[in-house]
Amino acid sequence: MVIITIVSSVAMFFIPATASGKITFYALYVLGGLFMGFAMPAQLTMIPLAIDYGEWKNKTSSGGFFGAINGFTQTLATAISGGLIAAILVIVNYVPNVTQSTNSLIGIKFMMSVLPAIVISIGLVIFGWDMTDKKHQEIIEELNKNRKSESKDAQEIKNRIIS
Repeated sequence: MVIITIVSSVAMFFIPATASGKITFYALYVLGGLFMGFAMPAQLTMIPLAIDYGEWKNKTSSGGFFGAINGFTQTLATAISGGLIAAILVIVNYVPNVTQSTNSLIGIKFMMSVLPAIVISIGLVIFGWDMTDKKHQEIIEELNKNRKSESKDAQEIKNRIIS
């Protein structure tokens, strides 16, 4: 699905500025967004899997940290993207409320097509993640066993303190 988004984004750059090109541009934009939207739930389900894996691997629960850092990174990405867009518009000599130069139009088109494809391509590294349902189930079982053991240890310590 992500590959379709990348290909449609890059293709948008090469669409000519004609009436039919405009329709094709919008169609590719919608297609890319649609397939990116299909991929979002998969990305969101990976967060708890990564938290479980981290707890299993490092013997430390970090779910709260990941929840906080996820919100922070989304806010930071929004701020950076706004600044990046403004910087690119300055670089391509965008002038509001006038007919844009050819260079400005190419720069804006690059910003809307190739640049997002590059950023999305970086996310392809996730395909190297080898978490399977079976592996995740084994991790969960071991975590549950460890949690029960830790709970018993904590109860024993509590009983000694009270006694």
